[in-house]
Amino acid sequence: FYPTKITIVLYSNQRIIYEGEKAVKRIMKYIYVIAFILSAVLVDKFQTMDVNAAVSGDWKYEILEDGNVEITKYSGTNTDVTIPATIDNKKVTSIGDDAFWANKTVTNITIPDGVTSIGIFSFSSCESLTNVNIPSSVTSIAFYAFYGSDNLKSLVIPKSVTSIDRWAFSPDIVLHVVQGSYAETYAKKYEYQYVYVSDNSVTVPKVGKVKNFEATAKKKGFTLTWKKVS
Repeated sequence: FYPTKITIVLYSNQRIIYEGEKAVKRIMKYIYVIAFILSAVLVDKFQTMDVNAAVSGDWKYEILEDGNVEITKYSGTNTDVTIPATIDNKKVTSIGDDAFWANKTVTNITIPDGVTSIGIFSFSSCESLTNVNIPSSVTSIAFYAFYGSDNLKSLVIPKSVTSIDRWAFSPDIVLHVVQGSYAETYAKKYEYQYVYVSDNSVTVPKVGKVKNFEATAKKKGFTLTWKKVS
């Protein structure tokens, strides 16, 4: 049964090809073909994921095409977490999407040197997270990577980072950036609070957008102490 009061017209090179019942049949044919192609692609994708997926202790990971590893999930309950630099003798180069998303226990995370990318929602909505150490190997930080982790009050962004997606951080975070770096440009563009640090040592930082605060610093370890002033 096809509606008698509705006419569907398809055009190709400004010529009418099908109308009415024929057009409906042709559209349905296209829908079936597209659905078949999509199902084949999805099956192949899931099969590939299943082949590459693996578990090592508290870590779920995938082997990338280049033979390196992407962390896909942390399932442990530790508060102080150091992400491994290698798993099964393969180098960890990426923190995958949602890897720590909504984790309730972790407070401190150390990302190993060698990691180059931090994925979407990777450290998002971690309610207890207060500190993340990002190595100078990281070059990209994706959408919402740290967004919603509201107890993460500050974060040092290395000069190596050359790509940060919008809304990567919660609005109230203070970014510690190298003067002249991409991170500084990002902080200014999206109006994040920021302070300057150097690559190897910290002096009393110059203040960016921060108001009503004072900072002290130690030369090693990027130790910064913030005190609210009247």
